[in-house]
Amino acid sequence: MIDKINELIEMNLNYLFTEPNFSSFRFRDLNNRLLIDLYNKQLINFMIKEGLITLNGQNFTLTPSGLFIAENGGWMKHLDDEAKLIAEKQSKIDARQQLETELAKSNIDANKLNKKIAEQNFKDKKSNKITTWTNIIIWILNLGLLVLQLLKAG
Repeated sequence: MIDKINELIEMNLNYLFTEPNFSSFRFRDLNNRLLIDLYNKQLINFMIKEGLITLNGQNFTLTPSGLFIAENGGWMKHLDDEAKLIAEKQSKIDARQQLETELAKSNIDANKLNKKIAEQNFKDKKSNKITTWTNIIIWILNLGLLVLQLLKAG
């Protein structure tokens, strides 16, 4: 019985939905025979746990959730819809994780590039100081030569 629980719920939920007299209802097996008490109780407990029915004494009532499921295609469709929702959520989670992984890799690459640029800038700064001092020395020599030429000419 337990291995066919979803089919039993489907059939009995539909029966409860279409049966006008819930109070005398006993659950049925897949061959439309009355379930023996043990299986009947198990099915009742399972359907109560799933929020499909309530039981007041011997009276069964579909819950709002049970009524909604029965009106909108039944238990098997409900399970299928839930599975699709779970798959869709998992797909979104997977896509988000993929984007986060790509972003993390991109950040690592950017950090490596920034480190290289900083190292190059440090080297360039040192090179720029040497070039600046070389230019100053050449300027002083040119100024000295200019002064010498002016003194010779004058």
